[in-house]
Amino acid sequence: MDDKNLFIYTPERYLSFIEKREGEIDFNFAFVDEVYKIDNDYIIDEEVRENQRDVAYRLAVFYSLKKDVDTLLAGPYIEFSKPNDEVYNRSFDRFLEKNKIVLIDYNNYEIVNKTYSDVKGKKSYVLDYNFDLTFEKSSKNDRLIEILNQIFDINENTVIYCYSRSSVEAYAKTIINSGLLNNHSNEGYDEFINHISENFNQEWILINALRKGIGIHHGLVPKYIQKETVSLFNQGLLKVLLSTTTITEGVNTSAKNLIVLHNQKGNKPLKKFDAKNIAGRAGRFLHHYNGRVIILKNDFMKIIHSESEGIKHKNYDINSPKDEVDLFYTDEEYLTEHDKTKIMDINQLQQDRNIPDEVFNLYKVIGRKDKIEIYDKIALLGKAELEAIKRLIRYINFRMDIDYDGFQIILDILESLVKNQKLKFLIEYKGQNGGYSTLTHLVHFYLQGGFRGSVNFKLGKGLPVDKAISETSEFVYSTLKYQVVKYLGVFNIMYKFFIFQKTGQPIDEVSGLDRLLTKLEYNAFTEKGRIASDFGVPSSIIDYYENEERSNEIKNSFDNYESSIFKKVERIITEQNTGSNNV
Repeated sequence: MDDKNLFIYTPERYLSFIEKREGEIDFNFAFVDEVYKIDNDYIIDEEVRENQRDVAYRLAVFYSLKKDVDTLLAGPYIEFSKPNDEVYNRSFDRFLEKNKIVLIDYNNYEIVNKTYSDVKGKKSYVLDYNFDLTFEKSSKNDRLIEILNQIFDINENTVIYCYSRSSVEAYAKTIINSGLLNNHSNEGYDEFINHISENFNQEWILINALRKGIGIHHGLVPKYIQKETVSLFNQGLLKVLLSTTTITEGVNTSAKNLIVLHNQKGNKPLKKFDAKNIAGRAGRFLHHYNGRVIILKNDFMKIIHSESEGIKHKNYDINSPKDEVDLFYTDEEYLTEHDKTKIMDINQLQQDRNIPDEVFNLYKVIGRKDKIEIYDKIALLGKAELEAIKRLIRYINFRMDIDYDGFQIILDILESLVKNQKLKFLIEYKGQNGGYSTLTHLVHFYLQGGFRGSVNFKLGKGLPVDKAISETSEFVYSTLKYQVVKYLGVFNIMYKFFIFQKTGQPIDEVSGLDRLLTKLEYNAFTEKGRIASDFGVPSSIIDYYENEERSNEIKNSFDNYESSIFKKVERIITEQNTGSNNV
């Protein structure tokens, strides 16, 4: 710690920090970006995950708004309800008033101008003062290729928005098959392509696309590959970047052109906020002062010109249905009588079991009633089942693998509480033999072989390469890292508390699933390994920091791309350890 320190968190990581170490540090200033995510209607993932991202944002903002902390909340294109609106919702206004927040609305100002061109059936379109589009063909795919050809002729690149991950990959194949980029040279990043080919599978569509100057960007592409792809695009080494809504989430590109292929996100229609956020990717301050938004055969412009919905804050609206978590962070005046009764019932359940608030304050996005149900199920376990859980913990601590029986007992306890449908399926589906959950097998293969081992497991089941990598990515980067960790974490704390009540052994000394949780969240145990993991690097570099006795051997096996990334990470870690202000 120095005199002045800067902490950067996701909302979930911030909540984790304050659960464990809040009393150690007094913050003077809090900046919350993308604050629109306090309203679930404003979350623009193509698949809105289990309805808890908005809860995490609301809680993070709640704990940031302290009387002695200056706070700045920010977010683009947020719309606000007006008193004369037909369906005026005052909840966000109340939130601002209660916390003495001054609203500064810059929505009417664009630092980069936008021209919108709605391309449908005409033969030609004037886009701006120095660029016209002309067409010979009429189908959507043909017109896309014609647009790209004309953009390339003026030596510019483009971002293409697609509604889903599968459509990103399908359009990448369309552009490859057109032959438009057959003469593209990947000389400037061939080491990157060689690295991915060696560590994933050279038949992966992402690799074939990169060879042709096409970048693929969606939530199931490993983080370090996403980062490198955007960097190559901004350097002009890639001509096209195909993306879902992930392009709106903290990704800065230098594209003048944006081609919009769909007016949906996943199977849901875009909202005006989504559309403006996507259109905001056209042009970049200090790069292009005018951006082109080209809409190809869809109703994106109707959404841009539609009536907007004002942002809401459910904790300041008595009529808004509230998740159980929200009940305990909402002022009484915004709770219904039913809400108040529910709180009293939960408090009584807590009191009956003598569970302190400190236990409930961990994993805040999981409701208290769910935690009580987990506790009750643990209390009903027999001697053999508790022994199986202890055996599982020993396997984790000494082998970093799972004992199938012990892990299955935990999944059976959690099954009824899981709301995420994909995770629920992985727990419920036990194959034809009906023995162990699919999740039990998948966790085992991941712990044994990592990402690549999980891909090989799926390839062995007969899945095509693109499908095997896509499913593994979703499992590792979404299901394991967030969903599984969250539920196993709650089980872990309730199990430790149960053992404490039963034996008197201090909770901190009870052996639990902590090592497995760290592995699933970070894929690393050491401080340096976690830094590298958060930075986003190939797994071999994490292995280097995790295996001190084999570090030289691992380092000598790096390919050229891994060596270049290692130098960047090593500089960051070295500067951190020497206290440099350049970190």
